[in-house]
Amino acid sequence: MPLSRVHRRWVIGSAVGALAGALCAALRPTGGGKPSAAASAASASKPPRAMPSVIPETSPPARAILPAHVQERPPAEQPAGPRVHAKTRFVWIRERPEWSSQWLGYLWPGDSVALRSPKPIYARGCDTWYAVLPRGYVCVDRSRATLDSQDPGFTEVSAHTPDPFSPSPYGYAQSLGAPRYEALPDPAEQRAREPDLEQHLSLLERARHGETRDPTLAGVDLTPATEDAVTFASLPVELQIRRRELRRDSTIAFVGQYRHGERSFLLTPDFVWVPKDRVRPFAPVTFHGVRLGGDVTLPIAFFRERPRPAYRRTDSGAFEPEGRTFPRLGWVGLTGRSEIGSGATYLETREAGLWLLQSDAVVPRQRELTPWGARVGAPDVSKNRPRGRATWIDTSVYGGWLVAYEDTEPVFATLVAPGRGGAAPADAENLTETSSTPTGIFPISGKFVSATMDGPENVTHADVPWVQNFRGPHALHAAYWHDAWGERVSGGCVNVSPEDGRFLFEFTEPVLPEGWHGVRWTRDLDPPTLVVVHP
Repeated sequence: MPLSRVHRRWVIGSAVGALAGALCAALRPTGGGKPSAAASAASASKPPRAMPSVIPETSPPARAILPAHVQERPPAEQPAGPRVHAKTRFVWIRERPEWSSQWLGYLWPGDSVALRSPKPIYARGCDTWYAVLPRGYVCVDRSRATLDSQDPGFTEVSAHTPDPFSPSPYGYAQSLGAPRYEALPDPAEQRAREPDLEQHLSLLERARHGETRDPTLAGVDLTPATEDAVTFASLPVELQIRRRELRRDSTIAFVGQYRHGERSFLLTPDFVWVPKDRVRPFAPVTFHGVRLGGDVTLPIAFFRERPRPAYRRTDSGAFEPEGRTFPRLGWVGLTGRSEIGSGATYLETREAGLWLLQSDAVVPRQRELTPWGARVGAPDVSKNRPRGRATWIDTSVYGGWLVAYEDTEPVFATLVAPGRGGAAPADAENLTETSSTPTGIFPISGKFVSATMDGPENVTHADVPWVQNFRGPHALHAAYWHDAWGERVSGGCVNVSPEDGRFLFEFTEPVLPEGWHGVRWTRDLDPPTLVVVHP
């Protein structure tokens, strides 16, 4: 059954589930803002019919404004001195140097974090514990973590880590029923694991020579890898996820593609090999929201689903199409003025004489008050202001938009993809089964650079980036498998584009410390960012 038609609930993989619980994912594998020709056949959104022309960039275009620290973020400077180096997944950072204490965060393969003190701490259950920056303790047992930056296990995994400064840290693809090989397979193992291999390779060869592509190869990238695959001497313990195959409709992340024998293979973040000819790559998602400030202020209008016509007023006062269109996922500044014409409401843009039909647009609404009662847009004189930066996020399920605030000032606006089941009270039953997004005011309880989401029937979304939990099983996270921004398509979480996900991840509290892959909010930190979800 196509992924877009399946209703599933999703669970974050491994022990992070103790905090995150079930997570949700959008289920429309349309690829990015401009799907490849092969991927377009799987798109749930039909392309719009041709339009006369596109509105010129009278105000900054939707994809031109991105916060400077997100657009060109330099690598963080690493503190000098000894560091703990992670060789495997989930190298836990504990509150105290003992396994029974609460976890504060964790490191990922290839990550490293500076020591707070070089003095080892000896305790039961671990060779040595070390205090790390900015807080917590890590067990250094040399099999999962080491102080030696030249440790063979660490150097092998660190050579194949993702780009931590990219909105999309990995490449992504949809499984067509792909096997997972723990080591580079020889031909005999491939034939045993893939019963249709001979026929499959024959179809690939014909397609590469220009013959009609078989439907089973729709969306497959036929380009062979050019770099030879590498053999790993000894992968660290618990690095690989024990999963023999990726069910159809699962998604995968990969850090590189390599040639092995007559085939190309993708290397996954857990150092497993997946045949490139058994997946359909997603096109990059290019949409992102708008940084507010200076001349760019609310109100603004976004356009979802398809291009929308622009209007001008005639001498008689009527509204008629102007001949140009606002692009899908574009935006335009508004004056705040509206008029009624022929029973419909029109909104005036900041380009003189140019109007849009209100029902064609998504218009984020600025809140009147912060969650603690201060007036938005005015100096915060509230006695209830949280300490720190006082960040919060306001999002509308049926509106399909999000506005981020720092204290009383709106600083960012974008389109989101909330639950296809609509909005529901946070205490409603079966939120995950109905794919509903809970409404209320919630603190961000944990943040993860990436997390794998497991669903029923062994369907998996691998390494979903920029995950921020705000209410039990629900999270604000990036989605790389669709570009239906402003539409309700998720399993109940609030989906954002990868660039928006990265910006919001860096914007919110708690801050992810340097070198960490995941962080948990604790009461000794500044208050977490609040997420306000309303219908």
